Amino acid sequence: MIISTESSLLNSQLNWKQQVWFVFIGLIGSFWLWFATFRHGIGISPDSVGYMAVAENLLKGKGFISYNGELFIVQPPMYPIAIAAFSFFSGLNPVKSTLLLNLLLLPLTTYVSGKLAFLITKSFLVSLFVCFQ
Repeated sequence: MIISTESSLLNSQLNWKQQVWFVFIGLIGSFWLWFATFRHGIGISPDSVGYMAVAENLLKGKGFISYNGELFIVQPPMYPIAIAAFSFFSGLNPVKSTLLLNLLLLPLTTYVSGKLAFLITKSFLVSLFVCFQ
C-alpha cells in the first residue's frame, strides 16, 4: 500500500519540460509587455506614480514620502523598496527601473503561479490555463 502511494506522488510531480512551459509563457508575456510599452509608452496609474515617487524619495534619502509630500502609509512598502533598489544598482531612473523590474518578475510570477496551480489541482492543463491568466 505504501509503495503505490509513493508512486502516485511521483506521478503527480511536474517534469522539467512542463516547468519550462510556465517560464516560456512568462517570457512571452514579458516580450508582449516590452513591445506594448516600446510602441505606446508605459501606462501609469495613480498607484504607479505613488510607487515611483516613493522610490525616487528613497533614493534621495527622504524616506517613504509620496508625490504629494505625505507619508506613504496606505500601500505596502516592498514594491517601492524593490524599485529603489533596482534603480540604485542599475543606475536607471525609477520609471525605467519599474518597467525592467516588471519584465523580470513576470516570468517568475507565471512560474510560481503554474507550480501552485499544479500543486492544488494536479492538472498540467489547468496550471497552463492559470499561467495565461
